[in-house]
Amino acid sequence: MNIMDRSSEYQKMSNEGLVDLLLNRYHKKLRYDVLTITPLFERVVNVHGNSHNTLAAAKKLFDKVVAHLQFHITKEEQMLFPALVQLSDLNQFKALKGPIYCMRSDHQHDDEDLKQLKILMNDFVPPSGACQSYQKLMVLLSEFVEDTFEHMKIENEILFPRFEVEG
Repeated sequence: MNIMDRSSEYQKMSNEGLVDLLLNRYHKKLRYDVLTITPLFERVVNVHGNSHNTLAAAKKLFDKVVAHLQFHITKEEQMLFPALVQLSDLNQFKALKGPIYCMRSDHQHDDEDLKQLKILMNDFVPPSGACQSYQKLMVLLSEFVEDTFEHMKIENEILFPRFEVEG
C-alpha cells in the first residue's frame, strides 16, 4: 500500500498523529536502513566495483544523500516538528514559513539525488548473475528510495500545507 492509498487516512490525522507517524515510521526506519545498507553497499562495491563501473559513483551519491537526510531529519525532530505540534494560532504559523520553505527545498534536492541514484543503479534491477549480496542491496535500496519519496510526499502534500498561511 502506498501513500496514495492512505492519503485520506493521513489527511484525517491530527498534526501530532502525523508527526508521530513520520518519526516512528519513517525517521526510525531511515536510520535502521542506513545501518543495514551502508556496509552491504561497501561490500558490493569492493567485490563488483571493477566490473560494474557505476557502483562507486552510486555509493558516493548514496553517502551524500544519507548525510543530508540525517541532518534534515535532525532539524525536523529538534526544531520543526515540536513547533508544528505546539502551535495553534494562525499568526504563529507565519513563523514557520521559512523553516517549511527550507524543508521543501531540501526535499527537492533529495528527490533529484534519489532519482539519480535510481538511474545509476539501473532502477534497482540487479545485473544477470548477481550474487545474493548484490540482489539484496538492490531490494534494500529500492525500499529506501520509495520510503524516502513517500516520507517527503506526506510532509509536502499533507503536513506542511496545514501551516502555510497567506500573508
